[in-house]
Amino acid sequence: MKKAEYNKMQKRLALLIDREQALRSVIESSDMSDDALAHLVAIATETKSEIFNSARLLEAKREYLFNFAGGGWNSEYAFYEEQAIKQAIKKYGDEVKGVLDVDVKSFRVSTPSDYQSLMSMFH
Repeated sequence: MKKAEYNKMQKRLALLIDREQALRSVIESSDMSDDALAHLVAIATETKSEIFNSARLLEAKREYLFNFAGGGWNSEYAFYEEQAIKQAIKKYGDEVKGVLDVDVKSFRVSTPSDYQSLMSMFH
C-alpha cells in the first residue's frame, strides 16, 4: 500500500464513522415505518462492518520484502511502502551512502510464496 492509499483509507474511515453516527441518531429519534427503519438499520450495520474492516487494515503493519542492489534481501514492517523504504534506508543505507544499497524499486508486500522462496535460499 502506498502512503496516498493509506491516507485515503484514513479519510474514508472518518467519513464512515460520521455516517454511522448520523444513521444511529436518525434511527433513535425518528418516527418512521418498520420497513424504512429496517432499511436504515441494515445500512448502519453494513457501515459498522466496513468501519471495523477498514480500521483493522489501517492498524496492521505489513511486512515489505526488498532486495539489496548487490544481492541479498531483507524485510521491514510498516504501514505503507514509503515508510518501509525510509526505515530500510535508515537502517542499511542507499546508493548515495553506499552501505548495503537498498534497491528501492524492489519493495513489495510479503506473500507466503515470495517469503518461502526467499527463505529456501537458506536451506
